[in-house]
Order: sequence, then C-alpha cells, then structure tokens
Amino acid sequence: MSDHTKNAIDAELAVLASIEARYWDERATLERSAMPPSVNEHLRQQLEARRNTAREPHVLQVAKLHEEAMMRTMFSARISY
Repeated sequence: MSDHTKNAIDAELAVLASIEARYWDERATLERSAMPPSVNEHLRQQLEARRNTAREPHVLQVAKLHEEAMMRTMFSARISY
C-alpha cells in the first residue's frame, strides 16, 4: 500500500473516530436528560440518523481506497510473474 493511500485511509479513519466520539458524547448527554421517554427516543433516532449520514461518505471512501490498494497489489503481483 502506498504512503499516500495509507495516509488517506488514516485520515478517513480519524474522521470516523471523531464522528463516533461526538455521537457517544451526545448520546450520553441525551441519556442523562430528564425528558419524557418518547421525546428522548425521538431525539435518539435523530441523533442516530445524523451519525449514519455523517459516516456514510467516509466509510465509502475507505472502501474505495482499500479496493484501489488491493487492485494495485493484484496488478503488480501479475506483472511480477
């Protein structure tokens, strides 16, 4: 895997970790709130939806970078023979 690809994957993983940390902080705050359960559940669902929306492009980018790295590895292995 090239340094560029590794750095790009590391950057995407850092963004994903940040999204997760924020989600769990907000989730903990929500769990400690004194709101009625129905309101709490509604807000939890909104929080989950925002998390999923924020994560999706980064998860897709990691998958794309991984696939590209695998294709380069496979292609270079074929040339070696």
